[in-house]
Amino acid sequence: MEEYAMEEYAMENYAMEEYAMEEYAMENYAMEEYAMENYAMEECAMEDYAMENYAMEEYAMEEYAMENYAMKEYAMEEYAMENYAMEEYAIEEHAMENYAMEDYAMKEYAMEEYAIEEHVTEEASLIKIKLVFFFCFGSTAPSGPRPSSFTRFLDYTQRRTTVGRTPVDE
Repeated sequence: MEEYAMEEYAMENYAMEEYAMEEYAMENYAMEEYAMENYAMEECAMEDYAMENYAMEEYAMEEYAMENYAMKEYAMEEYAMENYAMEEYAIEEHAMENYAMEDYAMKEYAMEEYAIEEHVTEEASLIKIKLVFFFCFGSTAPSGPRPSSFTRFLDYTQRRTTVGRTPVDE
């Protein structure tokens, strides 16, 4: 009976060890499960964090790209406005130069017209004087060619040197 009792005791010990090992295995399994779940949760959290970071970086890059695009657009508009202003200025300068040239040409023309009118009026005045002289003194004007100035000079000097009256004086 002792042998039986010892076998019984050994079997109980074995059963208890078996049970303890199963308990230990189950606890280890539970701990591994828990560790795996934690690991999975951490993985998921890290993936979420990475995705959020990626999304934020994407957003930041899009914002940056949009700002750069807006700045380039603004710069292009500024450049276009400056070019337009320069073209406007050039057109105005050209128009002013043309206006100045036309104004100068008109003044030149007016001066030429004035000179022609002056010349015409001078000629008309001379013609009027000649006509007046002709009509006023036409009957006493000598007919034929006029004697030379030297001959007239001699007549004048001889008339002064002669004593008395000459037939020309009468």
